[in-house]
Amino acid sequence: MSKKNFVSLLLGTVGGILFALGMCMAMIPEWNAFQPGIVVGCIGAAVLAGMLMIRRKMGGRPVLVKPSGKAIGTVVLGATGALVLGIGMCMVIITAGIDLSVGSVFALAGVLSCMAITKWHLPVFVGVLIGLAVGVLMGYFNGVCVTLLKLPPMIATLGTMSIARGIAYTVTGGYPIGSLPDSYKFLGLGYIAGIPTPIVLMVVLAALTIFFLNKTVVGRWIYAIGGNEEGARISGVRVNRVKRLVYSLSGLMAAISGIAMAARLGVGQSTAGQSYEMDAIAATVI
Repeated sequence: MSKKNFVSLLLGTVGGILFALGMCMAMIPEWNAFQPGIVVGCIGAAVLAGMLMIRRKMGGRPVLVKPSGKAIGTVVLGATGALVLGIGMCMVIITAGIDLSVGSVFALAGVLSCMAITKWHLPVFVGVLIGLAVGVLMGYFNGVCVTLLKLPPMIATLGTMSIARGIAYTVTGGYPIGSLPDSYKFLGLGYIAGIPTPIVLMVVLAALTIFFLNKTVVGRWIYAIGGNEEGARISGVRVNRVKRLVYSLSGLMAAISGIAMAARLGVGQSTAGQSYEMDAIAATVI
């Protein structure tokens, strides 16, 4: 192994560890280390950026797209879908709920956004908005089933999983939706400051979620509901509204992840996202 390869590998490993540690420090309330966690996470991100710069100077192309798949960044890029799903799942689990529909919503949002662009000839941003709206609506439907119909979260979201997957199969006829424009593919294949767009999107969403959960009133309500729902209700927290918001955000994250994956693959598939709910739960627990 050459010296530059060794240095880039070392920087990538150290940067990844620091970034993960910083995110944990910021997200776990018991550690009471939000600000230090943000600092550590930023240092880790800076180290990762340094690794990318070294690799770019070595080969003239970002290491994150090496076809060999041996680069650290390739693993991170492949995990972005599950990690973005895990961001939404994290908020649901904090409220003592579960969302088994994220994989199906992932597929439905992706195929509908692709159909809006290729079949209905709508602008790219409109197609993306349609996909995001579908994710929010499916998540809100989950919230309504849990709060108003009083269904257990597992049963409610299991039903939504079948509904969303069935709609995806019906509207596509089981065929993939391709011929996507380059402006749409940028969401999955583009680069921002030399870093793949999905990774940038994942980091931004994670940072916003950390801030939302730890530094906003609604975020603290989410923790309160998970700790003692009845106590939170007695304290004046509108539990049902907060739960509907949380499930809507979970659907939104599933839609964002599904659209990014469709853009990355260049095709929307009704079979996409199968078993992704398990990956999201595992990412949240880890």
